[in-house]
Amino acid sequence: MWEQGRIFTTDIFSYTAFGNEWINHEWLSEIIYSFLYKHGGTMGLVSFRCLIGFLIGYLSYRCSFFLSANRSVSLLLSTLSFWLASPRFMDRPAMFSSLFFLCLLFLVIGVQSGSLPKKISFCFLGLFVLWVNLHGAFMLGLIFLFIFWFREISQSIIHFQGFSSHRGILFLLILGACLLNPYGYQIFLFPFQDLSLSVPIKNTIEWLSIFDPALKGLAERKYFPFVFLAVGLGLALNRKKLNIEYLLILGLMTCMAFRAVRFFSDFVLIAAPLLSGALSSWIPQRRLVAYLFFLLSLIFLGSSVASALKRGSLESQTLRQLQSLSPTYTPELINFLTDHQVVGRIFNDLNLAPSFIFLKGPQQKVFADGRHSVYGNDLLEKYYRALSHPEDEFLNLEDRYGPFDSVIIGRGAPLKFKPLQQYLWENPRWELVYFSNKGYIYLKKRQKFDSLITQYRIKIPPPPLLAQMPYLEIKD
Repeated sequence: MWEQGRIFTTDIFSYTAFGNEWINHEWLSEIIYSFLYKHGGTMGLVSFRCLIGFLIGYLSYRCSFFLSANRSVSLLLSTLSFWLASPRFMDRPAMFSSLFFLCLLFLVIGVQSGSLPKKISFCFLGLFVLWVNLHGAFMLGLIFLFIFWFREISQSIIHFQGFSSHRGILFLLILGACLLNPYGYQIFLFPFQDLSLSVPIKNTIEWLSIFDPALKGLAERKYFPFVFLAVGLGLALNRKKLNIEYLLILGLMTCMAFRAVRFFSDFVLIAAPLLSGALSSWIPQRRLVAYLFFLLSLIFLGSSVASALKRGSLESQTLRQLQSLSPTYTPELINFLTDHQVVGRIFNDLNLAPSFIFLKGPQQKVFADGRHSVYGNDLLEKYYRALSHPEDEFLNLEDRYGPFDSVIIGRGAPLKFKPLQQYLWENPRWELVYFSNKGYIYLKKRQKFDSLITQYRIKIPPPPLLAQMPYLEIKD
């Protein structure tokens, strides 16, 4: 998009869905990240992430203080929520939504509490014009806003005033502002269409329920019961002053976090300010308590920074460090194909598709990638069946989309690819020619690959394969 100066509305990166409609709901985010990487490299991305993280922490504190008027409680809850959510702070468009959720709370709570002038409500127009082009979670923001304003809007309708109230008119203007995107009204339908695709949701880690057995050991799974109990306790303590709007927001975000682990970070970021008002009346404002809360806040903040440093996110200036930030960013695999002029149809791990698109697209087209709505349930179901039943479905895919020349498997889904790995290793038509901690490359025996296979053919199963499948035999 940056090079051609236009926003793509059809797929150009795959050979299975080429020309299909593509609602790129993150197009503005992609341009921003492309600009940052082009002019600032890895450090530009890391610096921008730190800036967004700082704004998230600051807005969380300000929202908490609006409701509690207690600096100690506000600081503790905001730093605690930041610590819980920080593992999800990555160079992804979803981070914009985390920021904009808190911007929305900041404006709504600030106006309701009288801390901000009512005229600032028109900032919602600019907020949603940006949000609708940055990330699809803007729809959740609209739902939040409607919940906050529902009482005033409904009262104006009940009293036969229609949408003549200030909030009603402003909400209609916000809906109109959301139409300022390349896809018009279709952008409102996209989130629901994407969530209706059952196949990718049940096969994507971040869309699994937080209590799914596949997420055993995940930090969010461990923390969620405690956060849920804290939210319930806060609501119980403040039941006499319970705000129905806050209760609905917390209920909605709890359901979202139950449904998909990816919403856990947004859940804790939104819950912290809404709980601050409930807890502040039960916590004495004494100097000792303030010192204790300040110390705990420093511990949570220090732990967040230490975790970020451990991941290398604050000290990386090289491409090697970028790989450590994103384990699916694997240029070695693509470079092997490029250096040896391997062209043709690729059957790829979905997690590796971003690397191909970033480094080789659109010239080198992928089989499929993470844009689920472009491919649909049918193709993705066949893709996942090819992983588990390759002797049948893998051949069917070759018949439908043309014979594959290479198969690229990343390290991100070893167990998922186990049946396909065994099938390719034991199939005399395929040869493993490359493996590393980043992944595997199989080539089909063709005349154009004879010299490459002769030079790089791997006869002994690599240790990672033997660890999963010790019954694999050495090839002749």
